Amino acid sequence: IIVIIVLGTLVVVCLVGGLLVGGGWFFYQSQPIQVPPGPTQIDDPDLEALLQPQPADDPYETHMHAGSLAHAKGNLESAVENFSAAIEANADAHEAYITRGVVHQELGRWQAALSDFRVAKELKPDDYAAWNNLATLLAACPDDEIRNGALAAEYAQRACELTEWKHPGALTTLAIAYAELGDWQAEFRVGNSQRGQG
Repeated sequence: IIVIIVLGTLVVVCLVGGLLVGGGWFFYQSQPIQVPPGPTQIDDPDLEALLQPQPADDPYETHMHAGSLAHAKGNLESAVENFSAAIEANADAHEAYITRGVVHQELGRWQAALSDFRVAKELKPDDYAAWNNLATLLAACPDDEIRNGALAAEYAQRACELTEWKHPGALTTLAIAYAELGDWQAEFRVGNSQRGQG
């Protein structure tokens, strides 16, 4: 059992590295997306066409689209500017806070990311994405002043509840939160439940 727990710990360490150092798994509009660090070369012509600027009468949609395009191409500062403009156009749209928070996190702006995820959670408390991103940041942030394992576990549990304990990303976040708390038995149980769903 000790060997299994140690192996589980190593898996969690690798996941944390992938989450906050190497780009990581993040969630936007309830869909997992993996964002590599730095500029991204888009080679898929269908994706390139989809990301081309589209005329829109709605300033919110215009800036969200432009921000997504900038993000996909690795222009992170431009993405932040456009998502911020989208928030100015519609301050109640939680998706804009989530996406801007993701970009802030990629830029290492932990406090700004934390703030955005918190606002998104308050705006739409039934969307697991904000809870999950917030929990991930609290569980694995390199900044000791932000990292909070107990709160991360609470938020990750809520994300799991909202997905009926079926979303692997939410379960992974919960396992990372338990690992941050040093609760290896709970982390091991969550890992087992993930493998049982595979």
